[in-house]
Amino acid sequence: MTAQNMDTIILPDLISTCPFKLECNQEYEIVSAETDAWLNSYGISNSESMTKYNRFWALAYPHASRTTLRNTSDAMTLMFMIDDLFDTSYGKGISDKTKQQLFKNIVDCFQPAGSFKPLTPFTTALHDWWQRMLDSTTPHFQEHFLNAYRIGVETVLSVLADKKTGQSVPDLETYIRIRRKTSFGDAGLAFIEYIFDIVLPDECWSNEALQHLSDCVTDVAAFANDIYSFNVEQIHDQYNLITVLMHDDSSLTIQQAMDRAGQMIIDRYNDFERIRREIPSWGKEIDAQVEKYINEATYMISGTIHWSFETPKYFGAQTEEAN
Repeated sequence: MTAQNMDTIILPDLISTCPFKLECNQEYEIVSAETDAWLNSYGISNSESMTKYNRFWALAYPHASRTTLRNTSDAMTLMFMIDDLFDTSYGKGISDKTKQQLFKNIVDCFQPAGSFKPLTPFTTALHDWWQRMLDSTTPHFQEHFLNAYRIGVETVLSVLADKKTGQSVPDLETYIRIRRKTSFGDAGLAFIEYIFDIVLPDECWSNEALQHLSDCVTDVAAFANDIYSFNVEQIHDQYNLITVLMHDDSSLTIQQAMDRAGQMIIDRYNDFERIRREIPSWGKEIDAQVEKYINEATYMISGTIHWSFETPKYFGAQTEEAN
């Protein structure tokens, strides 16, 4: 991996150090074709052979049924594409005001049919998807997903505003808090509730240990993205975990910051294993659901790391070399 004004960087080994199993959903190819056809019906083109976006969800949710994987893949692949849209040169040409309007339109699309006015094919598709989900999901899932997504969008807009005013690079602790929201990891975790019909009382969700487990999953996804996308983001003069670490400790080289970021992910692996043993008991029935939630969350961790070297999103033609 190379970048401007720096030598080759050795990526941290996050695969052999990952203690969690990797599986791929057996419905992947069928669902991938269905999702791409659904997107195409709105004039939205996704080439799975080029992006591998549907593949990510098949790795993250290997035990989902065909129907639940399809519903998950439709929305989350679309959200991947929306994120890419704002990250590309096309997104750079959009004014901040227009970005705010588009993001607001995305949030507004999650409402019952009738009054919503889409501004793009993306929000038309998301709105239609949400009508489908309103008929087949629990209020618990709907609340958790919407809260996570709205908080994520609001935080993205706040970060955009800070960058416009030239606000300095945040300290590490602040950055991690922000990144947990902008990674939309909690939205991804909410789909575990949907896929496996998990309905836990608020007492469980407010438990500190379970919250820390969720943070571990989100941190791995966010930090890995920051490591693998660093080459692109530094070209566009954007900060992420690597630059935040170097800002916090000016003595660090890029390689040392990469190594430290990698160790932070390995620490999250270990934290997850430790914390899962500290989860309290809420009775046999609830405990079984909590255990299912935790076990399935491990696939989001392993899936994230392995998928990063299957998609050309980060390394393009150099993906094999990076791996």
